[in-house]
Amino acid sequence: MTQQPAPNFGQAWPTLVFMPYLAYLDTTQRAQLLGTRGGTDTFWRYVGPHEVAHQWWGHIIGWDSYRDQWMSEGFAEFSASLYVQMIRGHDKFIDFWEDQRRQIIQASPATKDKKPYTIGPVTQGYRLNSGKTGAVAQRLIYPKGAYILHMLRMMMFNQREGGDARFQEMMKDFVKTYFNQPVSTEDFKSIVEKHMTKDMNADGSGKMDWFFNQWVYGTQVPAYRLEYKVTSDGVLSGKITQSGVTDDFVMIVPIYLDMGKGWIKLGSARLAGNSSVDINNLKLPAVPKRVGVAEMKDVLATSIEVKN
Repeated sequence: MTQQPAPNFGQAWPTLVFMPYLAYLDTTQRAQLLGTRGGTDTFWRYVGPHEVAHQWWGHIIGWDSYRDQWMSEGFAEFSASLYVQMIRGHDKFIDFWEDQRRQIIQASPATKDKKPYTIGPVTQGYRLNSGKTGAVAQRLIYPKGAYILHMLRMMMFNQREGGDARFQEMMKDFVKTYFNQPVSTEDFKSIVEKHMTKDMNADGSGKMDWFFNQWVYGTQVPAYRLEYKVTSDGVLSGKITQSGVTDDFVMIVPIYLDMGKGWIKLGSARLAGNSSVDINNLKLPAVPKRVGVAEMKDVLATSIEVKN
């Protein structure tokens, strides 16, 4: 790893990582040079893990065309989240994904005041950039590409069956199958389908078309609302509502409980279109402090509202 004269981006080559020279300065020095934002932007903290991850995503695994570049940048950004989770802890991990979410859904001067997710799918790559959309591709192929893999990871996560074991097996298979080859989005989809869980078979087809059509080839992002109540003897009732999508949009939404020691996954609800799913008198082992949905940022959403 070494510095390069460029101030605000890194580059990765096989066995060589170029870091922006400003990453070698501390927060105070960067703030003096660039102002407050330059001194506090999380980019500086995570550019290193992102560029190192390109040794796998971009080098060992290439991309077939510009339509598939989202995997290189998105998977590298996702890998940075693993660094955050393991080194900086759970709270910073959640902060990392909240920052990614905001980049995707919020308009900014850099995107000509347009919400990035509405402009086009990640498979359009840098063609999304124009005089009318600014640098919108940067706000999609990086954060949304990362979020796509994060959602797959969380759907596959099972604490009772080795946690990330199934997801890790899938990613190792992906690397082994396409080692030193350019890969397409459909190549990755075929690997996901090989390792998908029963719960991931949301449309009953045994395929992951539903997920890729919505999140990779599509532009929709849903909103969620949870209304619930818990009785004094631990009986949970409530309703989860999905909105802001078309009738054929399907998602698996995880439900979480906080029993006083952090969030634990209770189960999942399948929602289709703009609809609700009821939770009817579910007896819990104890009274939870809180109930939530997608508390691990499991699902990309424009908003998640919880009402107790």
